[in-house]
Amino acid sequence: MKTVKIKISLLGYWYIGTGHEAGAYADSIALKDRDNLPFIPGKTLKGMFRNSAQLCCNNSILTEDEMDVLFGVPGTSLERPCDNNDLDNDELATSGILFFNNAELTGSEKNEIKEQDLSRHLYKIIQSTAIDKNGVAADKSLRSCEVVVPLNFITSISYEDNQKFNDTFESEDKLKELLKTLASFITEIGGKRRRGFGRCLVEVL
Repeated sequence: MKTVKIKISLLGYWYIGTGHEAGAYADSIALKDRDNLPFIPGKTLKGMFRNSAQLCCNNSILTEDEMDVLFGVPGTSLERPCDNNDLDNDELATSGILFFNNAELTGSEKNEIKEQDLSRHLYKIIQSTAIDKNGVAADKSLRSCEVVVPLNFITSISYEDNQKFNDTFESEDKLKELLKTLASFITEIGGKRRRGFGRCLVEVL
């Protein structure tokens, strides 16, 4: 297994929710780890890169075969009959070669925040309300959301240097350049993006 380092710079307030409420504090709260620190789940990162790959595929920047190798083919094993004597057949594989790890603050930043008890300063409550057709705030529509301040995160994408990789990509450099292209199309992350949240810059290091 090999890795490529990724840096994610959040350029404004951003929000990845838990789906839970926090009483009078907020109607929706941001995702945090056990130390009350924000992070970006690997599955969210995979979705970002996959959406970017689909955009590239639609514009002939990426081939469908390359996308299938990178991200897999959802539902393949359900759509094709499974021959128990041929479980290693590539046609039955549903997973891609890429594995996305959680994006987190650096270790030194985590330690500093915990030692100085600064985690509460990483969050802010934003309130919003629905506006009716007359331009007036709708009754009982006030909602509060806990968002995260701009931060930088570091993570890595792991990949399998297997036969599928060797058959599809000429070298590790080609894969890295392709990941850079995918990263360049990622400009937003998380929820409430239509309200301007989640603007980001994703860099392959």
